[in-house]
Amino acid sequence: SFDVLGLGAGAGALLTLQSARLWVPANLFGLGLWRASRKGVGGPLLIPIFILAVSALVHGLRLATGCPVPDARAAGWLMAEVVGEPASALWRSLSPSLVRWDVLFSAAALKQLVCAALFGPLVNTVLN
Repeated sequence: SFDVLGLGAGAGALLTLQSARLWVPANLFGLGLWRASRKGVGGPLLIPIFILAVSALVHGLRLATGCPVPDARAAGWLMAEVVGEPASALWRSLSPSLVRWDVLFSAAALKQLVCAALFGPLVNTVLN
């Protein structure tokens, strides 16, 4: 989005050198991934291999140019640092007593759940 790139909301902002250096490589990688998937290259391993290859390329270029991680983050080449929790935190917070069963079994919620279960696969099949 324009906010993430630190640009104004106008379309002309995409044509500046500052923004083009971020979106042009991303689009070229996307086109390469699309072409590879169309040619049947890689099968189910295409996406994991692509993610690993792009990560290795970005960090390899970062190391070759001597760019430290904070500078790469500030320039928009790496994601911002996030504070997380251990993976076990999900299991510790999993407790049936935290579920609002009255809301889940209300008529409105059941109607939406049934519609999603019935029509979700149908819409997915039509779109894909």
